[in-house]
Amino acid sequence: MIMKKLLLCLIIMWTTVYVAKSQVSYGGFPPSQKKSNSVRSQVVSVRLSTDNIDIEQLQREDSIAEEHGSPHRIAILLPLDIDINSSGQWNEIDGYRVWRQTVSAPGAKGLILGYKDFYIPPGAQLFVYNKNCKQLLGAYTNATNPGGGYFSNEVVYGDELVLEYVSSDISDEQPRLVIEDVGYVYANLSDGVRSYADPGKINNSADCMVNINCEEGDDWQDQKRGVVRIAMKYPNSWLTCSGSLVNNTNNDGTPYILTANHCFFRENQAGIKDVSDCRVAQFYFNYEFSSCDNQTNIPSYNTLVGGDLLVHTLLNAGSDGLLLKLKNEVPKEWDPYYNGWDLSSDPGNTGVLIHHPEGDVKKISTFSQRPTIATWNDGAIKGINSGCWKFFYSATANGKSVSEGGSSGSPLFNSIGLIIGTLSGGASYCESVRPGGSSYADFAARMSYHWDQYPDSEKWMKPFLNPSNKDVVRWNGYSPNSSDIPGNEESQKLKVTNPVRYLFGIEARDSINNIYVYDSYGRIIHISKKVNSRYKDVNPEGWSNGIYTVVVETVNDIFNRKIIKY
Repeated sequence: MIMKKLLLCLIIMWTTVYVAKSQVSYGGFPPSQKKSNSVRSQVVSVRLSTDNIDIEQLQREDSIAEEHGSPHRIAILLPLDIDINSSGQWNEIDGYRVWRQTVSAPGAKGLILGYKDFYIPPGAQLFVYNKNCKQLLGAYTNATNPGGGYFSNEVVYGDELVLEYVSSDISDEQPRLVIEDVGYVYANLSDGVRSYADPGKINNSADCMVNINCEEGDDWQDQKRGVVRIAMKYPNSWLTCSGSLVNNTNNDGTPYILTANHCFFRENQAGIKDVSDCRVAQFYFNYEFSSCDNQTNIPSYNTLVGGDLLVHTLLNAGSDGLLLKLKNEVPKEWDPYYNGWDLSSDPGNTGVLIHHPEGDVKKISTFSQRPTIATWNDGAIKGINSGCWKFFYSATANGKSVSEGGSSGSPLFNSIGLIIGTLSGGASYCESVRPGGSSYADFAARMSYHWDQYPDSEKWMKPFLNPSNKDVVRWNGYSPNSSDIPGNEESQKLKVTNPVRYLFGIEARDSINNIYVYDSYGRIIHISKKVNSRYKDVNPEGWSNGIYTVVVETVNDIFNRKIIKY
């Protein structure tokens, strides 16, 4: 975010290995790691020179850049020339031809590989892991990046990684793995391996931040599923922001991501000075703690790589909005939610910001006084007149949550759960939140300006988000796993969270009398009687994964809904 800070990338444990449940990958284990040390040591290494990297100078540059509106930098790029056809070493292991290559950059906190071409033939696999295979990415297969072309790996923690390619036994096609650079991570990222011994490193944002699954987030459990963390690659660096899946009037799950323009286009008064490569941007889904407390266990998450830029408007004389389309569909198994939007001039009196400050797990910040129309002006760049919502944060039960670096582009929601703007920046900080609201404001670009407020219609988001050209000002969100389809009158009478993992909510238009839950054998496994409320949370703890039937009796109707427990 403008004037703020940092990225946190994490991994989770799988048996004795920390495996990133992230970029679409398909499990498995590198064949060489099942063999003796002598076999594992048969690998060609590329060691990058880092003697001229001045970390203190980079940090000074970052401080100045953030004061002038740049997203927060987490890594610098080092050139790398690796081609599977001319680099590394091939061996035969367990009847398979296996190619391996080690890359090291002394002193790095992590490494991010950037591919000029990434194609895995059908039946083949690629693994990427760090020293001793304590963090494992993969297996990547033909389904990961089926068309080939540009790609990137998430942060592999530490200063050394290994690529291990396992040839196919069903295809004669040749792999295309061409690596053109490596992101040298120097920022204070959590070490995903050591963080189990030092859990304090997991939580990187300010102490006042409120986790999304605190009580402040109870009414925002749908909206949070659309919010993503974004890592962007620039010509010389990697940076971080936030964004959201956004719905269109066809309710078809087109994977549009809404964020801030300055996340992908760094600019000054003279215009654009640097552009990020959307083809290798990384989008992190479901990165959050399961409860209110900061936890010592690293949460799982999911990641997609790559998008196509559709439309954007600069912050300078514009509304700082950007819409892109992900290269791949978001798997339904990730339980995505495509957030709705509100184009009206009425922001409501209350609402929230859902974001990833400093790249941390998902947080929620609350405002409880009416936003006002304003113009972005930080002294260096002036936005379009009246193009922003100016708002002040409020203290809540669990903290004084504000925004930080990495929050830029996050959705600002009104009280009915619709996006009214995308965060551009501001000067809020924890201690600025006092009784009556924060003493320093943040600014979110108005959705209505992104929509159709420019003479040049090529800058409009309207054609993408309203393909059916409906005469609407507001449009609800969409969940592909729910029977609650926008415009479906019957579904509006009863809403049930689906699929479910932890507590799931039931909301009815009328007061609820009784709730019964049946398993696939027709056995009653849960009863809630005399609820006498329109809302009820049900705890599925102890239920096996599978399909269940929820029967809800209200004062006027009886409803049956199928849910999936996973």
